[in-house]
Amino acid sequence: MPSRLLGYILFLGMLATGVSSAQEGIAEVPIPRDALGGIVACGADGQAFLPLNFAALRVALEGSSLTFGLPDKASVRAVAPYPAGVNILGRSQEPKLFIYHFDNVGKLIAQHPVSTDLDDVMMAATSSGITILVGHHLVNSVESGYGGLVLDAGDQVISRFELPSPPEGGAWTFGAWNSISDHLQITAGDRAAYVLLHSNEPLATEIVRISESGKLSVKTLEPISGDPQDTKWLVGPGVAVEMYHGAGDRRRRNAHPVWNFDEYDLKSGQRIASKIAPMGEFTPFTAACYYGDSVTGLGARQVAPDEPYLRLRIAKLQ
Repeated sequence: MPSRLLGYILFLGMLATGVSSAQEGIAEVPIPRDALGGIVACGADGQAFLPLNFAALRVALEGSSLTFGLPDKASVRAVAPYPAGVNILGRSQEPKLFIYHFDNVGKLIAQHPVSTDLDDVMMAATSSGITILVGHHLVNSVESGYGGLVLDAGDQVISRFELPSPPEGGAWTFGAWNSISDHLQITAGDRAAYVLLHSNEPLATEIVRISESGKLSVKTLEPISGDPQDTKWLVGPGVAVEMYHGAGDRRRRNAHPVWNFDEYDLKSGQRIASKIAPMGEFTPFTAACYYGDSVTGLGARQVAPDEPYLRLRIAKLQ
């Protein structure tokens, strides 16, 4: 996120929502009351997508929002923003899966049915219009391995692929916090999608590059936190990010820990940077999107009885 935009958001956030201190590098905007859960996709410049009843909501850090309404009372299963618009995977009442294609002003421009046995789906859309889905195979209501689909611009299957299992057994969690925020472990770049796979027991972390033809390449990460129970993994532009607080780290902001953000290059798997965010009383974020110089996520704070308590927050990294 550009530093001028971050500075403007910090000023606007303090003016509009009463954020405590510019020095903390924190700003926030309220989330409408009808939002149903956590962040399901990260957009450009700090935008976040949240599920609504039969729709997805895009919230921006300057306070604007836009609703992407799904026809046939479909529920949101995954969201994939890209420069030209937004793709949403939804399940209709029939039930059938569809991919709904929207432009950037919320207009539905196409919809196509998709047949797949994948559950807990993550989705990314490349700039060329290719959509890549990743998830658990669901056979007779039982999870059975990990796989995915590559779809063309008309949502026809180009290829199917299988993801590797953890090298020493166990199961991928798609992030260390097994919640809806796990759907954030995918990003698009250079005509491919990158998926972060993480297992706590035994400990393993891998980055899988999925090309637009469905070819896979795998990089193994060697994180340094040493405490998988207090670690969260994020993805951002060109990087996978380990967010953690070390057990012996005595740094505090208002009695709350300072969080570390270690960046790993998506292409090489090498650790390339380490940053911190002293988020004070605004930590922890329940889900997060990473932008290199800032991180956004959700938190709760009741400012007034008639205002929403759910907040989209940004913390500046140092």
